Amino acid sequence: MATADVKIPGIKTEFSAHSRVNKSGDKGSDVADFSYQKSAEVRMFGTYVKDGKPGAEFDRFHDTEAKILEDIASQIKNPSIRGKIDLYTELPACQSCSNVILEFRRMFPNIELNIFTK
Repeated sequence: MATADVKIPGIKTEFSAHSRVNKSGDKGSDVADFSYQKSAEVRMFGTYVKDGKPGAEFDRFHDTEAKILEDIASQIKNPSIRGKIDLYTELPACQSCSNVILEFRRMFPNIELNIFTK
């Protein structure tokens, strides 16, 4: 589970995501206004690490940090906009999410992105 407090003009101020809630209609999707998994065609950031046992690997695009940052990035029209994001995650970011965080920072250099873990 992850949440973000966002101060960027023109977009909502709170985002939430859960790794098992990927689309509207998934169990638990009615509990909050979740950021959902984006389709491969519209994703702005690459996920790089496939984890799991050999033969049962999975891509990390379903991770909460990736979902929230994809959702926020899709709503920003001006890459030079100024703002601040405080992203709170239950677990430390994996290598894939760390790369998504770096990509977000490169794409939006005037947005202060802070990551907090439990």
